[in-house]
Amino acid sequence: MTAVRQFPLQMVADVQVALDKLFSPPVGFFGLHEEYRNELEFAQLLRTDRRAMALAPTQYLDVDVGETTPVKCLRNGTWLCLYGELRYAVVLSRFREYSRQPLLRIAIAVPAESVGEIFAERCFAELEEAVRAARSYRGTSSPSTAMTTMAGV
Repeated sequence: MTAVRQFPLQMVADVQVALDKLFSPPVGFFGLHEEYRNELEFAQLLRTDRRAMALAPTQYLDVDVGETTPVKCLRNGTWLCLYGELRYAVVLSRFREYSRQPLLRIAIAVPAESVGEIFAERCFAELEEAVRAARSYRGTSSPSTAMTTMAGV
C-alpha cells in the first residue's frame, strides 16, 4: 500500500531537513527522470512501456533560508529503506493540480499490513512536526494544509 502526504511547496526546506534525518541512511537512493512534470508516483515506477521512469542524477535546488548555508532541496527522488525487518520505499516529487498552488508530494510504500501502515503514519507525523515547527519558513500560509490519501498498490 502507499500512503501520501502533500505539503505546500514553500515548506520545502523544512521538509527536506526532516527527510534527511528520517530516511538516512537509505539502502539505495535514486534520482528520477520525469518526462512529463507532475506525474511522478509509485504507479509510474512500475511501468515497462516507453513511458517508464528512468533513473537519473539527483537534482537539488539551494533554498536560501536566511542562514549562512542554503538548504539543498531535492527536486525528486526515491529512497529504498530498511527499518528493522520492514522494507519500504519513499518517493518525493513536485505536484501541481490545475489552478492550485504547487505541492511537495511524499509517498511511502509499505507492506499492506498494520505494521506498515503504523510505520508510514509515524513517518508522516515526524514530517508534519517539522513543518509545524517551520524553522525556515517565513510566509503566511498555514502548514496545516497537509493532505493524506491511502491507496493499495
